[in-house]
Amino acid sequence: MFFIFFLLIFCSNPNPSKETPIYLETYTVEPYLKFKLGPQVFSNLNSLVPFKHKDLDLYESGKLIGTKTQGSIVIAHEFESLEPISLRFKTINNIHYPIDSSSFLLLSAAHQLEKIIARFQTIIISSDFNPQNFLNWIRPLKVIYDSRIEFRDPHFVSETYIQSNAAYLGGQKSMLLYKPTANESVPLSANAQVLAHEFFHGIFEYSFFDQKFDENGLLENSDAIHGINEGLADFFSYLITGEPNILGKSFSLNYYQKWRNFSSLAFKFADIASSVCPTGFYCYGTLLAHSLWASLKNSSLETKANKFTIFFSKLFSIKDQFKDFLVGDLQGQFQKIWSLLMPTLPADFSHDLCPYLADDFNVSLPCQ
Repeated sequence: MFFIFFLLIFCSNPNPSKETPIYLETYTVEPYLKFKLGPQVFSNLNSLVPFKHKDLDLYESGKLIGTKTQGSIVIAHEFESLEPISLRFKTINNIHYPIDSSSFLLLSAAHQLEKIIARFQTIIISSDFNPQNFLNWIRPLKVIYDSRIEFRDPHFVSETYIQSNAAYLGGQKSMLLYKPTANESVPLSANAQVLAHEFFHGIFEYSFFDQKFDENGLLENSDAIHGINEGLADFFSYLITGEPNILGKSFSLNYYQKWRNFSSLAFKFADIASSVCPTGFYCYGTLLAHSLWASLKNSSLETKANKFTIFFSKLFSIKDQFKDFLVGDLQGQFQKIWSLLMPTLPADFSHDLCPYLADDFNVSLPCQ
C-alpha cells in the first residue's frame, strides 16, 4: 500500500499569512510521534502558491549525478534540472485540498522541518556554536523531492536507497526526500525522527567540515567520524522527538530495530560488519547514541539538551587533533578520541558517560 493519504485542509486564503491557521493532519512533532489534526500554523510560511517560506525552498530535480553515498549523506554536484516544485490543489466551497500524495508529503515535511528548526535553536547554544549563524548559512534549506540518482560508480547504486529514504545532500545545503514504499508504515520523508536526523548532518557539515563537505577530505572519509556524525544525529533526533528508535515508527521490521534502536542495544562492537549489525558507521553511531542516552536517561530533557551541547562543543574544540588519530584500526581510533575528550568534559558528566563509552566501544578509558 502506497501510504494512507490523510486530508489536508487549508483556510479559504490560498496564500495564508503568518497568522492564518493551516488545517492539516500530519505526522507531527507535538505531541511527540502522534498523528494530530490541526489547526497547525506555519510560522514562517509567507505564501503557499507559490510556496515561499523563510527557511525552506521546495524543488524537484530530474536527475542527480552522484559520486558516493555515506549512509544518509549523498554527494552529488551535478543536476539534470532543479526547478521550484508546484503543489497541486483543488478548491471546494473555498476550502483547498491537495490532489496528490506528493503535495501532502511535502507540506508535512515542511511542517516538521519548521518545528525542528524552532526546537534546534533552543538546543545547540554554546560558545563554540551559534545557531543563528548556522541558520543564516543554510537558509533557505533546499528540499529536493523524488530526484533520480545516478552514480558514476555503480557500486553505490541501490534501488532501495533511491526509492525509500530521506537524505542530506553534502556540499549543497539540501535535503532529499523520496516517495514512500509499501514497507513504510509512516513515510520516512514525513517522519520527524528521520528529518531531524538529516537536519543535523547539515549542522555537522557546518561545524566539523568547515562549512563545506569535501568528499576527498580525511575527516569526511573516516568511518570513525561518520560514526560520530550518525550517532550525534540520532541523539539530536531523540532530543527533538523523544524517540530513541529512529526508524521504529516507519518500519515495523525487527531487522531495523536491532541496530538503530539505541535504547536497547542488540549488538556489541565486535558484531559490527556482521549480520547482527551490517552497516559499520551507522552501528558505531548507535553505540555513541546509546552511551549518551544511558548516561543521561534519568535526567530531565533540559539536562539532556545541555549535556548534548557540552559534548558537541567539546568534541568540536578538539576536532583539529582527530587527523592525527585516524590511522590504524577503528577501535584504536575511538579509544584515542574518547581519551582526548574525557578530560575536557565537566567532572560529573565525564564520570557518568565514560564507563558507557568504554563498554560500548570495548576500549580502555581513564574513567574515574
